[in-house]
Amino acid sequence: MSRQTVDGWFPEIGGLDVGYCSVLLDYVMVYFLFSGQKTGFDQILNLFDFMDRILPSNGIARNDIGTCLNPYVSGLGLNLLSAVHEPAQTRLNKHLELSNSICSLSPTLSDDLRFSRWSYLPLVTILLEKSEYLLPKVSQTVFDGKNSNQNSRRILYPVSKVLVHKFNDFTVVCFTPNGGRISVSKNDILVFEDSDLCLHTENGIYSNKGYNEENEIEFDGKSIKIEANLGSSQYFFPTFFQRVALRAACLTAVSSKWARIFIDWRRIKNRSAVNQSASSKKTKSEYKVLKQLNFQGNLLTIEYTLKCSKHDISKLDIKTYACDELHVTHERESRCKQKIILQL
Repeated sequence: MSRQTVDGWFPEIGGLDVGYCSVLLDYVMVYFLFSGQKTGFDQILNLFDFMDRILPSNGIARNDIGTCLNPYVSGLGLNLLSAVHEPAQTRLNKHLELSNSICSLSPTLSDDLRFSRWSYLPLVTILLEKSEYLLPKVSQTVFDGKNSNQNSRRILYPVSKVLVHKFNDFTVVCFTPNGGRISVSKNDILVFEDSDLCLHTENGIYSNKGYNEENEIEFDGKSIKIEANLGSSQYFFPTFFQRVALRAACLTAVSSKWARIFIDWRRIKNRSAVNQSASSKKTKSEYKVLKQLNFQGNLLTIEYTLKCSKHDISKLDIKTYACDELHVTHERESRCKQKIILQL
């Protein structure tokens, strides 16, 4: 519990990963259920509070955020917590109302590692639901933590640099470490998000993939500014000899321990799960992108400006999603500047 950040989440590979937050919530709530212990319960409420703010109401996380790009979100911990915590019950009701069962299961079923380790958790949820096991009711005031700020219109988490901003019926979430990716929802329904930024140059392609805690964000009340580093996407694919060496290093308890220490050091240094080829290593370049979000009435304008002294740029591509009901205008002012206008 001592590893919890002031934001409320627990580090995975030195950074934030939503999927592992959900797994931790599952296992700790099961521990509380069978052990009868309550020590650290307030910290788990702070974890839930953080997840409740950044996750969409259907409980389906983005697969391009976090250190491991892990979109796994389970209902086990949430089910158990909902018995004693009203905001968790509200979140559970939204999951049941808005979730698509196939989309909810796909993060678990599409990955063999997640399937083998966590696929039994939904089965545990069903068994507990039909059994007499229930968490003891507790006073809501005992575990209030940060939840008294549930109606706050704007929160910037200092460690993860995730910003949650609410206005009218809309919620904007900015994931600064993952290239400043933006999600916009209206009345709990996703209406817009941007994902990959790809910069094409004479020397190659640079993007905002990967987890970089050096990205910056600020909000002055009228606009949000995000400065994101662009780097070359690099992935780890172990060779045959590297695999043999790893297995040889795990033949004894002592060598296995030191191999684990070395692997963890590499994972934290690269801010990437070495065993997952989907997660790009943390890289740097001279290229940066400045995102600026301006709110004017029912308009949200997102400006993308490339910051670099070089002149070898051919184009900047921005991958986005918008629902059919949202009016979106794309304006390309130059090779280094684009603008997206959302009529909300």
